[in-house]
Amino acid sequence: MKVARAAMLMSMAALCAGCADGTAIPTGNRHAPSLASAVRFYSDPPHAPYEVVGLVKAEIAAGLTAQESMEYAIEELKKQAASLGANGVLLTGNGARTTGTDITYNKDSGQISSNSTTAQFVEGRAILVK
Repeated sequence: MKVARAAMLMSMAALCAGCADGTAIPTGNRHAPSLASAVRFYSDPPHAPYEVVGLVKAEIAAGLTAQESMEYAIEELKKQAASLGANGVLLTGNGARTTGTDITYNKDSGQISSNSTTAQFVEGRAILVK
């Protein structure tokens, strides 16, 4: 039973890895794409000179926990920033937002239930630190 549960959890995690949705809006000079693994996060502007090359956002509504969902969103944000040639992201927001509500009606019991759907998000300015 433990093996079956572990296999199910690993399958869900693998599926969620591709579930993040992201956007990248160029706002500065065009640059060649960089490596996502080279993208660093900044909560405050770096002390070195930098150029803002775009706005990036990532969101995911699936994951085993809120923390895992946020980690998938962060990986997507790195990919979006790298697509603009950035090597950093100056974070401007993160957290969870409600994306919808599922309403279920059980005709046998006559009960109506609702469940809010939330998504973890992270967003910022894609920057090229010189």
